[in-house]
Amino acid sequence: AAPARTLQFATLGFDSSVRDLFATFATGGTLVLAGEADRRDPFRLLAMMREQRIERAFLPYVELRAIANAHAGGGPLPAALRDLMTGGEALAITPAIRRLFAELPDVVLYNEYGPTESCVFVTSKPLSGDSAAWPDRPDIGDPLDHVRLYVADDELRVLPDGSEGELLIGGESLADGYVHRPDLTAERFVRVRAGGECDERVYRSGDRVRREADGRLVFLGRADDQVKIAGYRVELGEVEAALAA
Repeated sequence: AAPARTLQFATLGFDSSVRDLFATFATGGTLVLAGEADRRDPFRLLAMMREQRIERAFLPYVELRAIANAHAGGGPLPAALRDLMTGGEALAITPAIRRLFAELPDVVLYNEYGPTESCVFVTSKPLSGDSAAWPDRPDIGDPLDHVRLYVADDELRVLPDGSEGELLIGGESLADGYVHRPDLTAERFVRVRAGGECDERVYRSGDRVRREADGRLVFLGRADDQVKIAGYRVELGEVEAALAA
């Protein structure tokens, strides 16, 4: 990738910050740090991105939606932007997002998917050109080169294309497990036989998907009660247990 002025939006406590840091340094780019006030105010963030000539940024979906709404409300256009990656929640193309990218016709929006347990992102779907033609709910794209993805039933049997099931993630980027939680590690990191001689350790994502005939993956939602709030995982069972106590 070419050097770029890259926005460091995520704090160091977020896994996505690692990619911003090392992808920028590895390509000789410039890392521009967002302040806490910039993160909290989408109008300030847009102004900062314009003033600092930000060319590349990763923003969680909740923030992408916020800056699109801010721009629709009179916020400045980050005219130098060329690549914008988003993830953390299912991407929905709102009217404000369409308008923002209609005014930034050369920008590519990457819809990215992946949990922390697989070193953040495992798929990417680029959206470019006429934003009016983008689907309301884009698919999550194709696996990255180091990733293997399977769609499986409740018995962890790998299903053929066209089927709906749980997304299993394999490849070189999987975590070893959860620190001091061998029970949870054994529950989420399992081995499956994916046809032929393939016997692979995979991560059970808990996400339901459908693999289309052309290989595209369509995100369908969770297989359990987990929800996302502003990009954070929230287990409703834990909330219920806290309330009951």
